[in-house]
Amino acid sequence: MNKEKKKVFFSVSIVDYKTFEKYLESMALKGWLIEKYNTFTIEFRKVKPAKYKFNVSLFYNPPFEYSNEEKFKNYQERYEELGWTFVKNKKLFQICYALEEDDPIPINTDPVEEYKMMKSIFYKTELISLISIMFLSFIVAYNLTRFDYTSLYRNMTLWRMITPIFMVLMASPFIYNISFLMKVKRAVKEGKKLPRASYRTAKFKSNSILLIQLIYAVFTIGMMGKSILDRGSYTYLISLLPAISGILFALWYKKFVKKKKRSKRKNIVIFILLAVITVVVSTSFTFGIIFKSIIGDVDKEVEEVDLKGYKVLTLSDFGIEADKIKNNLWKESSIFVPMYYDYYEIANKKSIDTEYIKARNERICNYIYGEILKEKSSKSYYHITKGNPKKWEADEVHYLSDDHNFVMIKKDHVIVILEGDFDFSDTKVIEKCKKLLKE
Repeated sequence: MNKEKKKVFFSVSIVDYKTFEKYLESMALKGWLIEKYNTFTIEFRKVKPAKYKFNVSLFYNPPFEYSNEEKFKNYQERYEELGWTFVKNKKLFQICYALEEDDPIPINTDPVEEYKMMKSIFYKTELISLISIMFLSFIVAYNLTRFDYTSLYRNMTLWRMITPIFMVLMASPFIYNISFLMKVKRAVKEGKKLPRASYRTAKFKSNSILLIQLIYAVFTIGMMGKSILDRGSYTYLISLLPAISGILFALWYKKFVKKKKRSKRKNIVIFILLAVITVVVSTSFTFGIIFKSIIGDVDKEVEEVDLKGYKVLTLSDFGIEADKIKNNLWKESSIFVPMYYDYYEIANKKSIDTEYIKARNERICNYIYGEILKEKSSKSYYHITKGNPKKWEADEVHYLSDDHNFVMIKKDHVIVILEGDFDFSDTKVIEKCKKLLKE
């Protein structure tokens, strides 16, 4: 570990940028002088403890305007002529420093101009982020209105349920910043000194939002990874392609396209055209792969399925050894339903389907069972009658068809739904089925 260098996590809002100055002064007194400011970190180098003066200013280059290096260079040279040394970075926050004993010429900013610049940049950066967060939150919250019991089978349901909470938490600092900006506006109107947020407040906000984003990212990756492992299929990872393509496009545009000297209007036109092409190509490619995968699964005939560890009925359980013409195993799991799978086999004249649901607890199990009954009852082609729980050694039994070839059984926190060309009210058939309910 290099004792001459250190890196600390730090991120600051547009409205708090002047807070940097006091913080950097206190670090210099401890013998740490800023060397570079990154998006989420500050890099320091070891120096002799001394009193330094710092100045933090804003230099914003709009996204569709040419990155004028000459303009930026002239901007820095003006400060250096006044006795200040710039930190070598080209971020939004421009930081320069000087030893207090060198008595650099003070950099005074007109409060009105400072407020106008702060407001303008805030609207172009953080306000857009807030709108994006709230828009995403609205979409996810809307999806929750379509929640039904089958949503409990998948981990991504939990992701959808908790995402709005994360969105609100991430939006809170931005909302605070808006109120602080209004406070600055009032101070300007009244001719007072501009208010400055304390370093402690700024640090708490920045660290909080970074922590929330990190937890959310880990949570999202965890939920998605678990779903992939449960499904045993990596195909729908392709659904991330449009988002990844968008990020790569933005980086490419910033590094290459924006570096060329063009008018703002031309850059906007080029950006829109390239963005549309990126979205169309990546989305078409994504849906093409997913559609091909789905069609492939549908067209797939008999496949080798390892049923070890799965409680299912097969045609061979009923003495039917005829060649199967189709079979399939579908599985999911979630924090609410640790085990869910559906397996079916089809032969020339017979078929059997086993849907197995193991809930986290009996309360969740009862909810799912009740919702399934409610759903089936609402459809005229199902005819629901009660079965004999004692005969099945179960808690509840319901037949969903008149000829008893469709039955649902619940025992403790397990639900088994059986459908096939068999009479599930027949004692011999029931005996074969009861093994599915045994732990």
